[in-house]
Amino acid sequence: MTKKSQAVTEKNEAIKNLREWLPRDTTIYTVLRHRAASGMTRFVDLYYIKDNRPLRITWQAAKAIGWTYDTKREALRVGGCGMDMGFHTVYTLASILFQGENHRDPVTGENAGYSLRHEWL
Repeated sequence: MTKKSQAVTEKNEAIKNLREWLPRDTTIYTVLRHRAASGMTRFVDLYYIKDNRPLRITWQAAKAIGWTYDTKREALRVGGCGMDMGFHTVYTLASILFQGENHRDPVTGENAGYSLRHEWL
């Protein structure tokens, strides 16, 4: 198996798992683990609550989104600045998980990116 086909397989498996674990309107909790001195990169950890227990989904989210998982900080590396990077991460994850489904709110017309909720810890 080539590296590229292995990466595609891991991404598809991560998306499948996350779709099972995260129904619509699930709240994803983000934790800022580190901010680069330049302010251009954040390292974020992702969790959701199941049976009153926090479950970490950072690795699966990194695979599904295609972003870098930083092993030194054990967090998802999120580049950029000027916006809420936790929200950006959850919005991107929801867009990937729920794409292809015609999910439009009849009142607001919101797209699939708003299928998951976000909270900072």
